[in-house]
Amino acid sequence: YPSYGFALCSVESWQNLFHVVIKPEGYNVAELPAVELDYSYSDERPDIILILNETFYDFSVVSDLETDVEYMPYISQMNNVIRSYSVVPNYGGGTNATEYELLTGNSNRLINNVSPFNVMKMNGALSIVSVLKDLGYNTTAMHSEPGANYSRSRAYTEMGFDNIYFDNDFQDKEYYGDRVYETDESVYNNLIRW
Repeated sequence: YPSYGFALCSVESWQNLFHVVIKPEGYNVAELPAVELDYSYSDERPDIILILNETFYDFSVVSDLETDVEYMPYISQMNNVIRSYSVVPNYGGGTNATEYELLTGNSNRLINNVSPFNVMKMNGALSIVSVLKDLGYNTTAMHSEPGANYSRSRAYTEMGFDNIYFDNDFQDKEYYGDRVYETDESVYNNLIRW
């Protein structure tokens, strides 16, 4: 909007609503092969915490980082934890687009840079939520912004999260100086409390 103006960006957004997913030529659902997977699970349900943090990254994943002090002592010393990373290429859609890709595994490249939760119904969507619920998990979503932000309250409900928390649910918020966003620590402390 700052670069191209309200009118042009609004017209582009309106056009994108009518061209959300382009069906590939020759695509036919009937020709998709039936996939049968054999799952064997134990009754054990370890806690799973998935954190989307766009400002944090462990550079040792992609480089041989050398420092004179350990730079992530708490994370590296956690026991009985399986860690993994997900890199979500953002095609200009913001946090909402990244969240959508991480939760569903779907690419935003197919939806022309729209904000997915604003324009898509998530009822019955295959997602990490539906998979975990099928495995007997109770699921919780939390975001430190208001639920109306990017229509998250509707999307989270439609995805089937059992518990949903937004800005007014958070306690003991802390901030860095004049920043408007809470510290990661205070957000994570709420996660631990819930």
